[in-house]
Amino acid sequence: MEEITRNIRRSFEERYRNAQENSGVREWGDTDRISLENRVTEDYAKNHNLWLSMDDVIKIGGPFPSGHENEVFFSETEQVVYKMNNLFNNEGSILSLLDRLCAFNKIFPETKYEIVGFSGFGSGNVYPILKQQYVASATEAADDEIDAFMQSIGFRKNNRGSFENDTYEVSDLFPRNVLKDNNGVLYVVDANIKIL
Repeated sequence: MEEITRNIRRSFEERYRNAQENSGVREWGDTDRISLENRVTEDYAKNHNLWLSMDDVIKIGGPFPSGHENEVFFSETEQVVYKMNNLFNNEGSILSLLDRLCAFNKIFPETKYEIVGFSGFGSGNVYPILKQQYVASATEAADDEIDAFMQSIGFRKNNRGSFENDTYEVSDLFPRNVLKDNNGVLYVVDANIKIL
Protein backbone atom coordinates (compact mmCIF):
# COMPACT_ATOMS: atom_id res chain seq x y z
CA MET A 1 0.00 0.00 0.00
CA GLU A 2 2.67 2.52 1.02
CA GLU A 3 4.86 1.76 -2.00
CA ILE A 4 1.96 2.17 -4.44
CA THR A 5 0.98 5.42 -2.70
CA ARG A 6 4.55 6.76 -2.93
CA ASN A 7 4.83 5.82 -6.61
CA ILE A 8 1.50 7.40 -7.58
CA ARG A 9 2.31 10.54 -5.58
CA ARG A 10 5.75 10.82 -7.19
CA SER A 11 4.25 10.45 -10.69
CA PHE A 12 1.50 12.93 -9.88
CA GLU A 13 3.92 15.55 -8.52
CA GLU A 14 6.19 15.21 -11.55
CA ARG A 15 3.32 15.56 -14.03
CA TYR A 16 1.81 18.39 -11.99
CA ARG A 17 5.11 20.34 -12.07
CA ASN A 18 5.48 19.71 -15.80
CA ALA A 19 1.92 20.82 -16.48
CA GLN A 20 2.43 23.99 -14.41
CA GLU A 21 5.62 24.84 -16.29
CA ASN A 22 4.02 24.19 -19.68
CA SER A 23 0.85 26.16 -18.95
CA GLY A 24 2.37 28.93 -16.86
CA VAL A 25 -0.43 28.44 -14.31
CA ARG A 26 0.97 28.12 -10.78
CA GLU A 27 -2.21 27.20 -8.91
CA TRP A 28 -4.68 24.62 -10.12
CA GLY A 29 -8.25 24.21 -8.97
CA ASP A 30 -9.38 21.05 -7.21
CA THR A 31 -11.11 19.72 -10.34
CA ASP A 32 -7.90 19.92 -12.36
CA ARG A 33 -5.86 18.24 -9.61
CA ILE A 34 -8.41 15.42 -9.24
CA SER A 35 -8.48 14.91 -13.00
CA LEU A 36 -4.67 14.64 -13.09
CA GLU A 37 -4.72 12.22 -10.11
CA ASN A 38 -7.12 10.00 -12.04
CA ARG A 39 -5.00 10.04 -15.20
CA VAL A 40 -1.78 9.35 -13.29
CA THR A 41 -3.38 6.52 -11.31
CA GLU A 42 -4.90 4.89 -14.38
CA ASP A 43 -1.56 5.06 -16.22
CA TYR A 44 0.25 3.62 -13.20
CA ALA A 45 -2.30 0.83 -12.78
CA LYS A 46 -2.19 -0.16 -16.44
CA ASN A 47 1.62 -0.11 -16.50
CA HIS A 48 1.86 -2.28 -13.36
CA ASN A 49 -0.86 -4.87 -14.06
CA LEU A 50 -3.14 -3.31 -11.45
CA TRP A 51 -6.00 -2.36 -13.79
CA LEU A 52 -9.18 -4.43 -13.48
CA SER A 53 -12.10 -4.22 -15.83
CA MET A 54 -15.51 -3.75 -14.23
CA ASP A 55 -16.30 -7.32 -15.35
CA ASP A 56 -13.32 -8.51 -13.28
CA VAL A 57 -14.47 -6.49 -10.28
CA ILE A 58 -17.96 -7.99 -10.15
CA LYS A 59 -16.45 -11.50 -10.33
CA ILE A 60 -14.21 -11.14 -7.26
CA GLY A 61 -17.00 -12.00 -4.85
CA GLY A 62 -20.69 -11.95 -4.18
CA PRO A 63 -22.60 -8.81 -3.24
CA PHE A 64 -22.26 -7.89 0.43
CA PRO A 65 -23.83 -5.13 2.56
CA SER A 66 -22.30 -1.86 1.39
CA GLY A 67 -22.12 1.69 2.69
CA HIS A 68 -22.10 5.07 0.97
CA GLU A 69 -18.34 4.93 0.30
CA ASN A 70 -17.70 1.34 -0.80
CA GLU A 71 -19.34 -1.25 -3.01
CA VAL A 72 -18.52 -4.44 -1.08
CA PHE A 73 -18.07 -8.01 -2.36
CA PHE A 74 -17.47 -11.10 -0.22
CA SER A 75 -15.28 -13.99 -1.30
CA GLU A 76 -16.29 -17.02 0.73
CA THR A 77 -13.38 -19.13 -0.54
CA GLU A 78 -10.79 -16.50 0.43
CA GLN A 79 -12.66 -15.21 3.52
CA VAL A 80 -12.00 -11.63 2.47
CA VAL A 81 -14.10 -8.64 1.52
CA TYR A 82 -13.29 -6.57 -1.53
CA LYS A 83 -14.25 -2.93 -1.53
CA MET A 84 -14.53 -0.67 -4.55
CA ASN A 85 -14.14 2.81 -3.10
CA ASN A 86 -16.03 5.66 -4.77
CA LEU A 87 -13.84 8.36 -3.14
CA PHE A 88 -16.95 10.03 -1.68
CA ASN A 89 -15.27 10.72 1.69
CA ASN A 90 -12.15 12.02 -0.04
CA GLU A 91 -13.75 14.59 -2.36
CA GLY A 92 -12.67 12.48 -5.34
CA SER A 93 -8.97 12.43 -4.38
CA ILE A 94 -7.24 9.08 -4.80
CA LEU A 95 -4.12 10.34 -3.01
CA SER A 96 -6.20 11.50 -0.05
CA LEU A 97 -7.79 8.05 0.20
CA LEU A 98 -4.44 6.28 -0.09
CA ASP A 99 -2.96 8.48 2.66
CA ARG A 100 -5.97 7.70 4.83
CA LEU A 101 -5.61 3.95 4.19
CA CYS A 102 -1.89 3.99 5.02
CA ALA A 103 -2.78 5.67 8.33
CA PHE A 104 -5.57 3.12 8.91
CA ASN A 105 -3.07 0.28 8.39
CA LYS A 106 -0.70 1.78 10.98
CA ILE A 107 -3.43 2.21 13.57
CA PHE A 108 -5.37 -1.00 12.89
CA PRO A 109 -2.91 -3.56 11.42
CA GLU A 110 -5.16 -6.50 12.30
CA THR A 111 -7.68 -5.33 9.67
CA LYS A 112 -5.29 -3.67 7.23
CA TYR A 113 -6.29 -2.87 3.70
CA GLU A 114 -4.43 -4.09 0.63
CA ILE A 115 -4.70 -2.58 -2.82
CA VAL A 116 -5.84 -5.17 -5.34
CA GLY A 117 -5.90 -2.67 -8.17
CA PHE A 118 -7.92 0.10 -9.76
CA SER A 119 -10.89 0.18 -12.07
CA GLY A 120 -13.16 2.63 -13.82
CA PHE A 121 -15.95 3.08 -16.32
CA GLY A 122 -13.86 4.85 -18.95
CA SER A 123 -15.23 8.24 -17.88
CA GLY A 124 -11.96 9.46 -16.37
CA ASN A 125 -12.92 8.43 -12.84
CA VAL A 126 -10.71 5.79 -11.25
CA TYR A 127 -11.78 3.67 -8.28
CA PRO A 128 -9.41 1.82 -5.94
CA ILE A 129 -10.19 -1.86 -5.37
CA LEU A 130 -9.25 -2.87 -1.83
CA LYS A 131 -9.09 -6.15 0.04
CA GLN A 132 -9.61 -6.70 3.77
CA GLN A 133 -9.73 -9.84 5.88
CA TYR A 134 -13.27 -10.92 6.77
CA VAL A 135 -14.05 -11.13 10.49
CA ALA A 136 -16.02 -14.38 10.87
CA SER A 137 -18.75 -14.90 13.46
CA ALA A 138 -18.60 -11.29 14.50
CA THR A 139 -21.10 -9.09 16.25
CA GLU A 140 -21.11 -5.31 16.58
CA ALA A 141 -19.07 -3.95 19.47
CA ALA A 142 -20.78 -1.79 22.08
CA ASP A 143 -19.88 1.89 22.50
CA ASP A 144 -18.15 1.31 25.85
CA GLU A 145 -16.06 -1.51 24.32
CA ILE A 146 -15.02 0.78 21.47
CA ASP A 147 -14.10 3.53 23.95
CA ALA A 148 -11.96 1.16 26.03
CA PHE A 149 -10.27 -0.29 22.93
CA MET A 150 -9.34 3.11 21.51
CA GLN A 151 -8.05 4.30 24.87
CA SER A 152 -5.93 1.13 25.13
CA ILE A 153 -4.13 2.05 21.91
CA GLY A 154 -3.46 5.64 22.99
CA PHE A 155 -6.46 7.64 21.75
CA ARG A 156 -8.52 10.21 23.66
CA LYS A 157 -12.27 10.32 23.18
CA ASN A 158 -13.65 13.48 21.54
CA ASN A 159 -17.27 12.39 21.45
CA ARG A 160 -19.26 9.31 20.47
CA GLY A 161 -17.40 7.49 17.68
CA SER A 162 -14.57 10.07 17.50
CA PHE A 163 -11.08 9.82 19.00
CA GLU A 164 -7.69 11.45 18.55
CA ASN A 165 -4.07 11.33 19.56
CA ASP A 166 -1.32 13.79 18.64
CA THR A 167 -1.13 12.45 15.06
CA TYR A 168 -4.58 11.26 13.97
CA GLU A 169 -8.26 11.93 14.43
CA VAL A 170 -10.31 8.75 13.97
CA SER A 171 -14.06 9.03 13.57
CA ASP A 172 -17.07 6.99 12.43
CA LEU A 173 -16.20 4.34 15.02
CA PHE A 174 -19.74 3.26 15.57
CA PRO A 175 -20.78 -0.35 16.28
CA ARG A 176 -21.39 -1.08 12.56
CA ASN A 177 -17.68 -0.35 11.88
CA VAL A 178 -16.17 -2.11 14.91
CA LEU A 179 -16.76 -5.84 15.16
CA LYS A 180 -16.18 -8.26 18.02
CA ASP A 181 -15.28 -11.92 17.50
CA ASN A 182 -16.28 -14.88 19.69
CA ASN A 183 -13.27 -14.26 21.94
CA GLY A 184 -14.21 -10.63 22.56
CA VAL A 185 -11.42 -9.25 20.35
CA LEU A 186 -12.37 -6.01 18.58
CA TYR A 187 -11.66 -5.32 14.91
CA VAL A 188 -12.07 -1.91 13.29
CA VAL A 189 -13.22 -2.59 9.72
CA ASP A 190 -13.94 0.98 8.64
CA ALA A 191 -13.10 4.44 9.94
CA ASN A 192 -12.58 8.00 8.79
CA ILE A 193 -9.04 9.11 9.54
CA LYS A 194 -7.69 12.63 9.45
CA ILE A 195 -3.97 13.29 9.74
CA LEU A 196 -3.45 16.19 12.16
